[in-house]
Amino acid sequence: MDPSPEYVLDWMDRRGYSFPALWDGEGENFEDLWSWPETWVLDREGRMVFNFGETPGNWGQEVGWMVEAVLEG
Repeated sequence: MDPSPEYVLDWMDRRGYSFPALWDGEGENFEDLWSWPETWVLDREGRMVFNFGETPGNWGQEVGWMVEAVLEG
């Protein structure tokens, strides 16, 4: 299933997420975008701390340490 932008934005709103979501074709204007798809880990001020493209293996294990590092500040 490829949900519509309306579905995704409603889902995010119900969960209290307020960060922007990029849709196909919107990433060309971002200088820091180096692959597609790309995942960004942001700090509480919205600054990019980590970014990466495809992640091999278990995504949760690969990214978990990054999120923990940001939360520990």
